[in-house]
Amino acid sequence: MEFEQTGSLKAEYGKELLVRLSKDLKSKYSKGFSRSNLQYMRLLYVHYPKRQTLSGKLSWSHYVELLSISDDAGRSFYEKQCLSDTWSVRELKRQRNASLFERIALTRDQMAFVDIMDANNRALCSGGAGTGKTLLAMELARRWTCQNKRVVIPVTISP
Repeated sequence: MEFEQTGSLKAEYGKELLVRLSKDLKSKYSKGFSRSNLQYMRLLYVHYPKRQTLSGKLSWSHYVELLSISDDAGRSFYEKQCLSDTWSVRELKRQRNASLFERIALTRDQMAFVDIMDANNRALCSGGAGTGKTLLAMELARRWTCQNKRVVIPVTISP
């Protein structure tokens, strides 16, 4: 497709390329090459140009659902959640419909901080009200729980 599209996102003659390609592939290889599947294959290639970044633990159906997420950060979040929490495709759809990413989205700096804390056995989150301590602590607790680590979150409130 990349050759036919000469590097652009779409070929000049539009969807007819996929229809023709789908027909040719189906006649040669049988099932699995519908126009929509070819569109998802193209998106997979665009979003995951290095096949090493694909996980063998996720099914094609997982990737089809993930590819429908236009936001790179959101797609990455849901992909990591699928892997760490072993979500089924149904659970992935449920969490997307519940807007999990938007509800608990951490900034890149916060995620980097959580990654650093994840490497340690203990962590201390402190700061003023509204700084995101609870989100950071909960994300870290979620990760540690998935790793079968015991988690205790003591909370103190200053008057």
